[in-house]
Amino acid sequence: MDKPKILVFATGKDAELAKELGADIVGGVELLEQITQNQLQFDRCLSTKQMFPNVVKIAKILGPKGLMPSPAKGTVGDDLTKMMGETNSTIKLEIRDKLDLLIGNTSWQNEKLEANIKEVMKAVFNNTNHKDSTESLKQRYNDSQPYRHVEIPSIINDSLLRKVRKEILSNLSYKRKETDIYTLNQSGDLANLKGLKSQELSKLESVVELYNGIYSKEFRNFVQEITGCEPLSGEKVDMAFNNYTQGCHLLVHDDMISTRMISFILYLVDSDWEPTDGGALELYGEKDGVPDIEPSKRIDVEWNKIVFFAVEPGKSFHSVEQVVSNKERLSCQGWFHVAQEGEEGFTTGKRNLVNSTLSELSKAKPIDFKEFTDTHVDLKKFINEKYLQDSFLKSMSGKFVEDSAILLKDFLEPSLAKKIQHLLVERDSIFKKDTMPPHGTQSDGWKTVGPIHVQRLQILEDKSKEPLIAELLHFFKSKEFQKYISKISVMTITKHSINARRFRPGLDYTLATVKECLSVTLNLSVGEWKDSFGGYQIYTSRDEGDETIYQEGGDDVLLDLPVAFNDLSIVLRDDILEFVKYVGTSAGKSRWDIECFYE
Repeated sequence: MDKPKILVFATGKDAELAKELGADIVGGVELLEQITQNQLQFDRCLSTKQMFPNVVKIAKILGPKGLMPSPAKGTVGDDLTKMMGETNSTIKLEIRDKLDLLIGNTSWQNEKLEANIKEVMKAVFNNTNHKDSTESLKQRYNDSQPYRHVEIPSIINDSLLRKVRKEILSNLSYKRKETDIYTLNQSGDLANLKGLKSQELSKLESVVELYNGIYSKEFRNFVQEITGCEPLSGEKVDMAFNNYTQGCHLLVHDDMISTRMISFILYLVDSDWEPTDGGALELYGEKDGVPDIEPSKRIDVEWNKIVFFAVEPGKSFHSVEQVVSNKERLSCQGWFHVAQEGEEGFTTGKRNLVNSTLSELSKAKPIDFKEFTDTHVDLKKFINEKYLQDSFLKSMSGKFVEDSAILLKDFLEPSLAKKIQHLLVERDSIFKKDTMPPHGTQSDGWKTVGPIHVQRLQILEDKSKEPLIAELLHFFKSKEFQKYISKISVMTITKHSINARRFRPGLDYTLATVKECLSVTLNLSVGEWKDSFGGYQIYTSRDEGDETIYQEGGDDVLLDLPVAFNDLSIVLRDDILEFVKYVGTSAGKSRWDIECFYE
C-alpha cells in the first residue's frame, strides 16, 4: 500500500511544522473551495483546533468519504507531531477484498492438501475436532438462556493469540467511533487485508493466521455442528478488532443486519482483567420482541474465551457493559453469514436483508398528548424576569423563526433554581465515580422505563415523593406557559406531553428517534460536566448509510446541546433524529431534565 497522502488544515507556524513533518497538502481556508470543487486528492485529513470551525463547513463533503477530522478520532488537535506520527506509523485497512491462505501446491493430491489443512487448524485451534467436547458444547448451546449461546474457554492456541495481541496493538490503526448506541475504537474490516503490501502483511502474520483459521471450512463446520445452523459462508467475511478503553460501551441491540447468522466475540484482554473492570457481555430476555429492562445473563471477559450466539431478530438482544477501569478490553468481533450465491448450501432469498431493530428506531410510537390545565400559574414565580420582557420575547421569537431553535440560559427564577439544585445534588449522593451501579438502582418515586433497545431512563411516577419537581411539571402544563411558548415559537400550541427524567450514570440513555413536534427541554444537571461523561443531547439529520455504522454521521449534527444546569432549549423537530448520549460512570451523577413535547 502506498504512503497515504495527508492534508493538514493549519496556518502560521503550525503550517510550517506540518510541512516539515511530511504533510502533502497544507493550508487554511483557501483549501475549502478547492476541496468543494474536487480539485484536491488526499487519503487522510488533519486539522488544528484553530482551523476546525472552518473545516466543519465542508463536513458534508468530507464526511461521506471518511475524511472528516474530529477530536474523537484524534485527527483534530494542536500536537501535530503526535497526529502525523500516528497517521504515518499504523496500518489502515481500507481496500475491501478476500484474503487467501497458502495451504499447498496445485500439484498436490487431495489427501496431501487435507493433511496440510489439518496442520494449519492445529496451529490455530485447540481440540475443535474432539467429539466429546463437541457434543458437550452442542448440549450447552441448546440448553442456554435467555437465547442460544455458548462460551468456549482457551479455544485458540495461546502462543498464537499472544502474537496476535502484540501485532494488533503495535501495528494496527484504530478509529474512534462514537454514536448514539456505542463508543469504541475499531480496526478496519479484516476482509481488507489483501489490499496490503507484503511488507505490511509481514507485521500481521499472526492476525492473518487467525483470520483464515476462523473462516476456514473446518472451523465453520465446527460452529455449524455446535449451533445446528445452516451452512455458513467462507466468502462473506465480517470481522474486526475492537479496543474498548475507559468509558467505551455498546448499548442494547439484536445484531440482526443483512445475512448474519452467528455472532462471535474472542477476548484478548490481559489475564488480570476483573469483573469490576466492566466490559461484560450482557444478554437480555424478551417478550413479544421487546427486551427485558435488565439483563438475565452476564458473561465476564476472560483471556482466550470465545462466545457464540445465534443472531435472531427481536430475540438476540445484548449489550457490552461500560469499561470503567483504565485497562484495554481487546476483542475480535465478527459474524458468520449464511452461504452466499455460488457457495454450498446457498438458498435464494434466505435471510436476506433482514433489518436490525436499530433500523426501526426512528419509527417511534405516537406521542400521548394531553390538554393543558386551567389552573392559574404566576410566570414570575418560575421564569427569570429577563425572559419576561416584551422586547426580549420579540427578539427571541425572531431568532427562533430564523433558526428553528433557541437556548435560554439561567431560565428559572434564581431562588427556585437554587432549591432544585440543592435537591438534585442530594439525590445523586448514592453514586460513585467510575463504579458501575447495579441494575435496578432506584430512587423513591422514580420508575425505570424502556423499551431498552430505544431508551432506558427513569421518570417521576409518584409526584408526592418530589413535590418541588411536581410543582415544576405543573408549571410546564399550565395555559400560561402554553401562551408563553406560543409567543416565542410563533406557533399555535394546543396539547402537551411532559415528563421529569433522570439518566443514571452507567445505566441510562435514549437512542436516535424521530418525533415531529415542538420540543422543549429544561436541563437541570448539576455540577461540572465534561463531554466524556456523556449525557449531551444531539439533534441530527437522518443518515441512510450502512446499518452496521448506524448514526455514525457526526457530520450531520444539526444541534449539540451540552449538559448544563438551568438551560431551556426550544427546538422545532421536523423529520430529524434526537438522542441523549449514554451517561458514563465517570460523571458520578445523573443528568436531570424536564422533557416537554408540544403540539
